[in-house]
Amino acid sequence: TTTTTTTTTTSTDLETAVLDLETALKEEARMGVAHVETETKKAADETKAKEAQKATAETAHNSKPGEGNHNNNNNDDEFAGMTPAQKKKILKKRADKEAKAAAKRAAKANKGVVLFGAGTQPICTILKNALFHLNQDTITQIDHTLDALLSGGVQRKPKIPK
Repeated sequence: TTTTTTTTTTSTDLETAVLDLETALKEEARMGVAHVETETKKAADETKAKEAQKATAETAHNSKPGEGNHNNNNNDDEFAGMTPAQKKKILKKRADKEAKAAAKRAAKANKGVVLFGAGTQPICTILKNALFHLNQDTITQIDHTLDALLSGGVQRKPKIPK
């Protein structure tokens, strides 16, 4: 009977240890996801503030009176002696350049802020969607995500020297 009691106590202790470990892992996952979200939001807010400050400074710079910048409607002195075709060509080139710069700024703004590795956000999403339950489905999803991240993508065929 002593052996049976010891075995029962040991199995109960092991079950308790496993439950404690699972609880600790869930809590660690919650804290990790919260940290990632907090830091990402903070960095995004800082980036927005910097962009707003940069836009304000650019607007102030472009609106300085007395300077011959390209954004004024008073372009008589700038285009003096040019044919209308030359003037049209210059204005078209400037508009194209501004459109390209605006597209580049928009793409940069849509990209968002990346503070952590490429796999952090997908894993955080998997954990949040599973409500931090570490069941077999969640672990399988995380494994697939990690396999995709570690695959290295498509490798080029090496060139063979002649």
